[in-house]
Amino acid sequence: MREIRKNRRMTQSQMAKALTMAKVSYGIIERGQIGTSLKTLFNIATILNVSPAQLLLDKDEIFLTKKDIVALYAQGEK
Repeated sequence: MREIRKNRRMTQSQMAKALTMAKVSYGIIERGQIGTSLKTLFNIATILNVSPAQLLLDKDEIFLTKKDIVALYAQGEK
């Protein structure tokens, strides 16, 4: 995620502002220290103009919480 953001010439502060979150919070997500919601993941992908899959596959890290995975599974069952 960091590499993609830097390639877009965006700072963490600019990303955080676009996401309406604190810079510290965005930095924690970007470093993979905490998971994020699907909504935030999709918002980040939109801002960076990439697919959410590109963010998920970045450095083999997954940025989903258990709650998000359960929700995705439930949607697939419908």
